[in-house]
Amino acid sequence: MQTLVFRARCITPLIIGGAAGAGSDPIPEGLRPPSLRGVLRFWLRTLAAGLDPRPETLLNLEGHVFGSTDLRSPVLIRTYPKDRLIRTTAYLRMNDTSKANIQRPAVDAGGTFQLRLALPAWYESAPLLAVLWLLAMLGGVGARTRRGFGSIVFLPADTETEARAQAVGLDFLQQDVSLAERARQIRAGIVQARRLIHVPGRPGAKAERRQRVLSGPAARLCLIEPMEGPWENWKDAMNDLREQVYRGYKRHLDSAGKKGKIKEVATPHSSPRRSPLLVQVKQGSSGYFGVLLAFENAEAFGKKFSEFNAFIRSLRGVLRVERVPLP
Repeated sequence: MQTLVFRARCITPLIIGGAAGAGSDPIPEGLRPPSLRGVLRFWLRTLAAGLDPRPETLLNLEGHVFGSTDLRSPVLIRTYPKDRLIRTTAYLRMNDTSKANIQRPAVDAGGTFQLRLALPAWYESAPLLAVLWLLAMLGGVGARTRRGFGSIVFLPADTETEARAQAVGLDFLQQDVSLAERARQIRAGIVQARRLIHVPGRPGAKAERRQRVLSGPAARLCLIEPMEGPWENWKDAMNDLREQVYRGYKRHLDSAGKKGKIKEVATPHSSPRRSPLLVQVKQGSSGYFGVLLAFENAEAFGKKFSEFNAFIRSLRGVLRVERVPLP
């Protein structure tokens, strides 16, 4: 048996339902392993689809890393609160307190947990570390993760875990670097994470319509901060990202005659999908910055991201924006 241990800290409030479901007290259960496992599966599929998006390939890989209906999961996930967790109110429209009725209880930012991953001796931990790193850099856990909530940083908590992360070439630390250098580091990390998941790749294969793909042709990734430097706290970061980026893009769509809607359109055989636009808040050692990830959607972003690219250009001089070229 091998064990990886991380210290997980909430950067923004964690909106998570316990056994009683959405709206229940998040404190007793905190960072729930089923929620963490589910989001890790999402990032594994999204990362692997950039190499080979065929459903059978993604299903086999997901089963190997996290288990399937035919194979018990080889990864045992356990989380433990490290300090007293503080209950707070999360305003679901990206901290817009003017909509006070649209809220849920949450674990406040700064809440810390110990994450323990128990793996059998034969298990290759590199793909698991790759998707955990990707979650820490781009995503979140729980509800409203596409609108800034549930952002979590994972830091190796013992020398063995730190050595494993270094051995596979992944840096979980958000170092004090410029936004441009951070963009280069994240791109290099995504390239390395692709290598670690052991998908040989099949050029020309096409993803199913419902599959998100983290690759250059199918997504756009940008890092954002104020012109004067990183935000000082998560609230300022989320408020500015809400008004200048998320709602700013809606206003941009309105002016282009697109009705300002950033969502998927349901087909006769499918329900509406989650938003193709992810807006997250991350923290470096000197402050907070934003992550903007757009998945391919012609209606929301224009053909070949034409509307999205035009909006990003309009932010120049208002916010500092660094594009991360995806492989």
